[in-house]
Amino acid sequence: MGNGYRSKESLSGSLLDIDLIECGKEQCVPQKHVVPMAKDCYTIHYVMNGSGFIKYNDVKEEVFAGDCFIIRPKMLVEYYPQDISPWCYSWIVFTGLYAEKIADEIFPDKGQILYKTGKDGKLEELFDKLVYAYFKEGKITLEAIGYTYLIFNRLSEILGEKNIKTKRINQQEIHIRETKDFINFNYMFDISVKDIANSQHVSPNYLCSVFRKQMGISPKQYITSVRMQRAKNILELYDFKVKDVALMVGYKDQLHFSHEFKKHFGVSPSNIKISGGKK
Repeated sequence: MGNGYRSKESLSGSLLDIDLIECGKEQCVPQKHVVPMAKDCYTIHYVMNGSGFIKYNDVKEEVFAGDCFIIRPKMLVEYYPQDISPWCYSWIVFTGLYAEKIADEIFPDKGQILYKTGKDGKLEELFDKLVYAYFKEGKITLEAIGYTYLIFNRLSEILGEKNIKTKRINQQEIHIRETKDFINFNYMFDISVKDIANSQHVSPNYLCSVFRKQMGISPKQYITSVRMQRAKNILELYDFKVKDVALMVGYKDQLHFSHEFKKHFGVSPSNIKISGGKK
């Protein structure tokens, strides 16, 4: 039997970077079966002893002592202990302004949830100290937050050392990043997918394929999204005419701009009210 600790009193809730929601340690019984439930937070489990199974996207993997797995927001992950040697694990649940950035730095592959960290006495000690720091106060304290960051750092050290010799730059990710940068710096001009592809010396078809595969939208749709969001920000902050805003974000035709804006936000640009800034 184990314990998971949470409290409505949370010091970290007032901080912008990381909000530690819950932590705990549990020796699971064979019948302990966690039903998949999508949450708006990150959960990291570290298995100290025993073994179990995780199932995600119909793929089942066995998890052993020294492994850790991360559940990102909206993920539906099923996990349960092995019958003969049920696992004992520690876990932390967190969110916050920099939660995604920290998770991505430690676990860079968003399609991977299981990582072979190996048995690590220092990591186990940090998890134990985190749980104790929370248990003795019954709420999130600066001490608990400190141990959370130390756990992040230790996981980063372990996984970084394991991957440093085999780490390779994914060329497709470079193309995606450069495409986004090109658009973010040039959305106010009359740019095309061909212009972006030429800047990277690849074909427009190839660029559209890899971009859509990773981002879920085409480069052209991304251009529109960037332009619309920038236009909305300008309209909310400044008292510019719609035709001027259209030119600022790369549209020579005001009617075309207004049509795209209403399609994107469900309201015409002329109905956006100023919320601050210059009038």
